[in-house]
Amino acid sequence: MLRVAGGASSVLVGIYVADLAGRGFGAGAGLVGTLAAMSFGAELLGAVPLGMLSDVVSARVLMTGGALLAALATFLFGVTHDTGVFVVSRALEGLAAAAGVPALLAHLTDATAGDHTLRARAMSYFELSLLAGLFADNPSGLGWLLFTYAVVFGAGVLSWSRVLPRIDLRRALRISLLAMLGVSVGLLLLNHMGEQPLRLRWMLTAVIAALIMVESGFTPAALSLLAGAVGPAVGRGAAMGIYSFLLSLGALAGSVFAGIAGRWLAIDGLTYATLGLAIVALTLLPRLGSVRSLTSEAG
Repeated sequence: MLRVAGGASSVLVGIYVADLAGRGFGAGAGLVGTLAAMSFGAELLGAVPLGMLSDVVSARVLMTGGALLAALATFLFGVTHDTGVFVVSRALEGLAAAAGVPALLAHLTDATAGDHTLRARAMSYFELSLLAGLFADNPSGLGWLLFTYAVVFGAGVLSWSRVLPRIDLRRALRISLLAMLGVSVGLLLLNHMGEQPLRLRWMLTAVIAALIMVESGFTPAALSLLAGAVGPAVGRGAAMGIYSFLLSLGALAGSVFAGIAGRWLAIDGLTYATLGLAIVALTLLPRLGSVRSLTSEAG
């Protein structure tokens, strides 16, 4: 429920600011970007210290505190039109995520110790829960593209929850990244097929959807690998805090990179950027080194 709320909150900001802009309050896309950066920045600053705190404080306490803080942030966002309050609200939302996510991941690490099948499924469902926050009562209000992507990606995560316990996690990471390359190439082709027959474009769309399902396994595999490396030992909360820190740092850098690439070549620019980052990730993957596997842990 915490993850579902977090996903819904990210959508809520865009909808609310767009509604204010439509009513003449002077809000716009620039404000949405600033608020997103504020949320990620607060999570970035709080992830490591709050992750370390989860090693000495009950995960339940931190998750409950994070939920209450997020509730306060959402309440503040909805009762005013003041930009300064919006900024404070999103900062509180980021701190709430920093309090809840490392503690939750540390709890999942403890709860699935010695059971690699359960761990792979738990980490897959952890990723799936965020997507649940993106479904809307009226999908056309958000765009059918986002809705369809969430459904396809979620179906892929569910499939990976069954596959991950039976496959080497590094191999799963490699397969997911290769699929990401395929998705990027497919999107580039699709974006320039306006003159091609409709049937051909639908066939390519189906291939892209299948590859999206395959690439969805990256985060569950990475989380399972991280949980297996850390184990239910002292410091697991700090490790998960570092994970959240790096995730927020990547989100911030990605937002900036996407803005530059989008201004450069619009959708093609975003796709080229994704393609380049996937190639970098594939290149760095062999340097992951030796990490204790889930299978050996279970044995």
